[in-house]
Amino acid sequence: MGDASFQRKCYDEFGRLREAAKTIVFVTHDMSAIERFCDRALLLEKGSVLEIGEPDYVSRRYSEVNFGHLPEPVVHGRARPRDARVLSAWAEDERGERILTALQGERCRVCLEVEFLEDVAEPVFSVVLRNDVRHVIFSPSSAPTHPLLGRFHRGERATVRLSFENWLAPSRYMLTPTISTWDPEYRVIDQREDLASLIVEAPRRTGAATDLPTELEIERL
Repeated sequence: MGDASFQRKCYDEFGRLREAAKTIVFVTHDMSAIERFCDRALLLEKGSVLEIGEPDYVSRRYSEVNFGHLPEPVVHGRARPRDARVLSAWAEDERGERILTALQGERCRVCLEVEFLEDVAEPVFSVVLRNDVRHVIFSPSSAPTHPLLGRFHRGERATVRLSFENWLAPSRYMLTPTISTWDPEYRVIDQREDLASLIVEAPRRTGAATDLPTELEIERL
């Protein structure tokens, strides 16, 4: 709850308590925070315990319960299994450190770890960033700059990093990573809705969705 500055203070306090070896019960729907801060996780559904275990596994089960699976393509009357899956997603700074908060104007990366269950030729990796009111503000993708990525083989894993200059407006952004391909038509292989989050902080608010750098020129007449 609260704006980006208040959330940052909460995370700082959480980190302080954890470093002091305090036992913390952390209740949230933010799976990226669960994966970052927690040693164990428990998933409740209508008062019943569904899962207790490692945070990354419980996070995936949370997404399955709340968002379900993408409809599987049907081939010759049978469901076609997924060719690849998104395992996790996060944000990084320029040094490669995982972050929950980014400063406006600094270079930023959104990352996803993927696993290929079958051979996939020329996959496309992308991440949709939605703000607090669920508007799609930005979607970095491998397609515009690296349209041909070659073939990935069954059993292979990869970490994909999409870098950009962060001129997003101050807000909390939810990250939805996607693997897609053209074979020969566009097809979504796997998508994990709101798998991670990123808070963007800035010294001022303009009310715009982005705050792109602007050059000023005044000619007096």
